Amino acid sequence: MSAISIFLPLFLVPLAYAAILKLSALLLRRMTLSWKHAVLFALMALVVGVVGTTLNKATGSAVAMPLVVLVGLVLQLALGGWYLGPRAKTRDEVPVAFKGGAPLSLLAYLMIAVVGIGIPLAFRASNA
Repeated sequence: MSAISIFLPLFLVPLAYAAILKLSALLLRRMTLSWKHAVLFALMALVVGVVGTTLNKATGSAVAMPLVVLVGLVLQLALGGWYLGPRAKTRDEVPVAFKGGAPLSLLAYLMIAVVGIGIPLAFRASNA
């Protein structure tokens, strides 16, 4: 296994997440969000996801998958409201606050879920 195949996903996944987050900001009330803040949020959300997955695996996957997804969603919303709220801005350069940051992270979460489910299903359909 080459170093490129190991490190390239570590670079591309946060960038893809940040791009989806910026697209979400554009779709929601024409918010603006800098690349720096989008990438930092993506890294934080990915770390939270990795820690949660590691804890679930360490307990022998004792927690049911629907509950894991729900807890992940709640954590994503809380993190989005806390981090993105003061950093995402409206067209008038007013911070969107927690009530704007949480829906922004929700839309990004849903878009990632659609991409994460849709791409594997498309590959399965093309290989069938």
